[in-house]
Amino acid sequence: MIKEKPSISVSMVNWNGGTDIIRCLESLYAQTYTNIKEIMIVDNGSTDGSVEAVEKKFPEAGVLKNGSNLGFCKAHNQAIRITEGEFVLLLNFDILLEPDFLSYMVSAMTSEDKIGMASGKLYQNVNGTKTKKLDSTGITMYQYFPAPRGGSEEDTGQYDIDSCRYIFGPCGAAPLYRRKMLDDIKYQQEYFDEEFVNYVEDVDLAWRAQLRGWKAVYEPSAVAYHERGATRKTNRQEQKNYFLKGHRNRYLSMYKNITNKEWKKNRLKIINSELVFLLGPGQSKNTTSTRFKALREARQLKKSLQNKKKYIQSRIKINPQELDSFFAYDQISIFRFLGAKLKNKIYHFIHKLKLRQKLGPINKWLKRKFLSS
Repeated sequence: MIKEKPSISVSMVNWNGGTDIIRCLESLYAQTYTNIKEIMIVDNGSTDGSVEAVEKKFPEAGVLKNGSNLGFCKAHNQAIRITEGEFVLLLNFDILLEPDFLSYMVSAMTSEDKIGMASGKLYQNVNGTKTKKLDSTGITMYQYFPAPRGGSEEDTGQYDIDSCRYIFGPCGAAPLYRRKMLDDIKYQQEYFDEEFVNYVEDVDLAWRAQLRGWKAVYEPSAVAYHERGATRKTNRQEQKNYFLKGHRNRYLSMYKNITNKEWKKNRLKIINSELVFLLGPGQSKNTTSTRFKALREARQLKKSLQNKKKYIQSRIKINPQELDSFFAYDQISIFRFLGAKLKNKIYHFIHKLKLRQKLGPINKWLKRKFLSS
């Protein structure tokens, strides 16, 4: 007797997705996988006509309309709750799938019972042009800082090896989740933590799942293209929120998921790396003040997350040390870091006063002494 392929529910959140969402759905409908049970699109108060265009071109897709932008987490939670597929595929509207994407993803997911999450190979899609630059091959958590593995690297197959199969979790742009896992880790009716609203919610979900003994895998044959930041491209406020809320939610995720024992063991390392992060050079929209504001906001929200933290910590199935390899450290001492910053300032002060020309022969020594770290 031939076993039926697992059913898949698709959840998409739309917020002024323009023509991107149409192209995304076209790539979804072109999949060779034959058991897509339902497609649920949650519209977060779009005003650009995109939801009307979806209803006209894809009338069989379900559409749930929110009157305002409720955020990524709440909208996906709505869709997950009312769908029934054995697996749940989340899609950003700026994703384009290769036709065999789902077939490879399901194959990866069904290879082991404890695999609850899968990531494909996401390439960058730049202004509508598909590239061979990687967008993500899964989430890395170096020093508790989430990042897309391989982001912006040219693909040479460097992650298509067995040692790169198991990952911390998949990027939230096109992950495949096992519903059994989602039901296992939810808090009340929340799969994604709605306190997060947007950003880092995929990290938090993956972390909770890992603590419950679920695994995540990377499947390099499942290819998709991601135009990262499509919702922020022309929205200055959303560009600011990306860093502010992203940094804030990273702290919230750490608060919920790091056990007291792990915190005591690693607190000096964590505090050191956070100080380096907070005092590091500012960047456009990712300024030092943004980072400190994110920390303040996280501290203000800690009380509201206490019950969630207790729930997560009381249900841990594994020894948290099993996850240590995901949080590897190779850090600069905060004192060495601050010393390097001070030496840099001294050197540039000398340069500003045009003393370098006068000092002549010892300039190379000054450069080596004050700019080396």
